[in-house]
Amino acid sequence: MKTIFKTTVILFMMLGINFNSYAVISGPSPETETTIKKKKESIFTQLEVNEILTMSRTDIEAKVGRKLKLRERMGLKIVHNAVKKMNKKINKKRKESSAKENLFGIIGTAAGGLGLSTFFTGYGGFTLGVAGIVFGIISLKREEPKKIFGILGIVLGGLAVLLSIIWLLIFIASFF
Repeated sequence: MKTIFKTTVILFMMLGINFNSYAVISGPSPETETTIKKKKESIFTQLEVNEILTMSRTDIEAKVGRKLKLRERMGLKIVHNAVKKMNKKINKKRKESSAKENLFGIIGTAAGGLGLSTFFTGYGGFTLGVAGIVFGIISLKREEPKKIFGILGIVLGGLAVLLSIIWLLIFIASFF
């Protein structure tokens, strides 16, 4: 119920609905009537939405040329708090998703690095090198944001496989 009320207040303020401005104004001339209506306009009709979201209260007051009314300050506070909450949620999702999005590239890099450090065992370096190549390729195919991890996985895995094969050939040649 509380969020519905807040949403309604924000919507009314964004649309510039000001119940006082709909009062019947009787003046001696049409010029006086427009002057009075301009004074009663809300800041939400005078400024763009992006300006309201990005500017502070003092900046808005300077731009409008008057102090904000209580209901305008309250509406501005509600809008600014809602924007802050949305930004926090977005930043939290970005932090969580960045590690998940680079998962295959990181696994490929780790497997390639381990394969490179264990190439002299023959099967360990070869197996981990192939895993590094596979995960690096998957990372590049999925178009993960940081391609360097996928490329490193392929390069380190390829070096691990190559050095494992060379080490195995030297080991076999030593028996003859």
